[in-house]
Amino acid sequence: MRILMTGLLSVSYIRDNWVEPLRRMHEVTCVDLTPLLSIYQNGYHEKYLLSLIQRESYDCLFFYSDAVHQEFSDDFFYAVRRKGLPIIAFYADDEPEIWFRKNAPYDHRFDFIATHSRRGAIRRQQEGWQDRVLYLPWGYNPRVFYKIPKTEKKYDVIYVGANVRGNNNIVSQSHQNNTIQRLMVEMYRFCQSQGLIFRIFGDAWDKDEELRECYGGRPSFEELAQVYNETRIVFNPGISAEGDDSGFQTKLRHFEVAGCGSVQITNRNPELMELFVEDKEILFYDSLDGLKSKVLTYVRNEKIREEMALKTLVKAKKEHTTDERLKILFNAALDVDVISMKSGTTISQNTVGHEKPLIKTVWLKERKDAQTILEQWNDDEFDGFDAVHFIVGDLQPVNIEYNVLSRAIQKVNAPIIGVRSFLELAILDGNFVQRRKQNIRGLLLKERNVLYQIDEAVGNNDNRLGEKKEIIPAFIDGNLSFPIFNYLVRPNIAKNFLQASISNDVKWFLEQERYESGMILNDLRVNTYLALQNWEPAYISRLRMVLNNIQFEKPSLMVYGVQGKMAEHVFKLLKEYPNVIISGLIDRSLTGSRIQGHYVYSADDILKMVPDYIIIAAEHSGPQILNSIRDMQAITTILPLYNLDDPVWELFL
Repeated sequence: MRILMTGLLSVSYIRDNWVEPLRRMHEVTCVDLTPLLSIYQNGYHEKYLLSLIQRESYDCLFFYSDAVHQEFSDDFFYAVRRKGLPIIAFYADDEPEIWFRKNAPYDHRFDFIATHSRRGAIRRQQEGWQDRVLYLPWGYNPRVFYKIPKTEKKYDVIYVGANVRGNNNIVSQSHQNNTIQRLMVEMYRFCQSQGLIFRIFGDAWDKDEELRECYGGRPSFEELAQVYNETRIVFNPGISAEGDDSGFQTKLRHFEVAGCGSVQITNRNPELMELFVEDKEILFYDSLDGLKSKVLTYVRNEKIREEMALKTLVKAKKEHTTDERLKILFNAALDVDVISMKSGTTISQNTVGHEKPLIKTVWLKERKDAQTILEQWNDDEFDGFDAVHFIVGDLQPVNIEYNVLSRAIQKVNAPIIGVRSFLELAILDGNFVQRRKQNIRGLLLKERNVLYQIDEAVGNNDNRLGEKKEIIPAFIDGNLSFPIFNYLVRPNIAKNFLQASISNDVKWFLEQERYESGMILNDLRVNTYLALQNWEPAYISRLRMVLNNIQFEKPSLMVYGVQGKMAEHVFKLLKEYPNVIISGLIDRSLTGSRIQGHYVYSADDILKMVPDYIIIAAEHSGPQILNSIRDMQAITTILPLYNLDDPVWELFL
């Protein structure tokens, strides 16, 4: 089956638990929205996907919806349907009521919905979706999470998860987050009283005055598998978004822990009770006293703990891998005729199709390394390949998506095919796990680039990135740069291309026929440049430029949206501008409270306050906020930080 998959695909849990298994089973073209949304907020991602759908042939569009519903228009999905391409969606958070209500307005976009929430699936079936909705519990990737034999236990009890409450005193007031924090304090104090080693892993727990004492850091997925294997009991509560102590939410982490053969205890959860046998494969608690009693029993009794761990591992490997979940998903879509198999293959086959390009990739850390390859050149090593791709530079691949060129490689006769690259220059906040548009800085390198425009795109002219040949090895023609890694060459001229790249024989290069595809093939992370910069989010750089100017007006402003990283960065920046008067904050869920000394108003209060400027500091709900106050644009200037392509920014730049 040929599948086009899109979503925030470089977020670690999506990449490892969905993208990797799906690639093993089918011929998949992946379009990661993170780089596209980080460089453009003007609908470019929709045009890019539609261009790819027009060029290629797919059996379905698989839409991973986590945090991207609001990035798309209904028109996009209408256009996809006009092409005759069925759309399958997976909902990663869908429990009634909060998460279900967030997803339901977008249901009409899809032909088939899979949800990890049984309650969410039942609600849609009651609303008429019938067999076009599927309850699909989480699964895990056994190649990432697995049992490591003979691992020494270092921890008695651990918890893994982010401290959502702990960002620079800009806190979430949801009951869910308060419940988790309270449980962690209870568990930490209990473990201390019993002489047990408790560690808490995840973002921002080091900001908690008490829990920082047991903070273990923010592990990668690979490190997390090791941590699970080193632990006797994983404290793994899943609390509903409503925050009801008796509420539950099934998490991906429940399956990752099981896949490592570790014993876990969680709050009572009817969904998990159907998937794991209570007291044989998983532990549930109904009260704090019951929680503490079971933790002590299983920490201190190795025999019964290891018996449970083995049974848990066997069940997870047999029934709860993402591989099994994906088979169920696409078989279900086939059974109800959502997908008609254009490629003539079946779901059970390894359907890497005949159109998949065969590319030989050659990595060179420095341009000078090409000389060694030329001296050892053997034409036989390149026979049978459709093209050769030289990637030169101190770079890490986030993704290289050759499948976007399936048709071009076969149909285009040009000896050189040009592509585009997203070059990631910095990860902000040190968060390599949650790679999203707001926490990376980078630029799009086209087939041909103007040197000074590269520097302007980065927003730092002092270091002259475009002229740093060791970072972006390229053919240079005056003020034009043709990055070497942005070209695929036919095997019969590969040696000549490499020779020309060493000496910057741009005359030879320009004499060759070139097809410029416009497709983003490379998603690359720069190694050497990261240490040279003190990066800040692009929206903060833009807001700083505005504040530098309007501070002379001594304006009043309000910040709409005060939770999360975007708001955190805004508050930090505003402290640098004492002449800018903060009239108040706006956040419906926090109305009446005070954040960093400022009163939080409701949206209905804006007309009473009449600020000169309103900064929208809400990453995901920003479009809805703007729509709700759009009619106030003659009264106040609205600065939407989530969209730097909004025409309002041109008034200041």
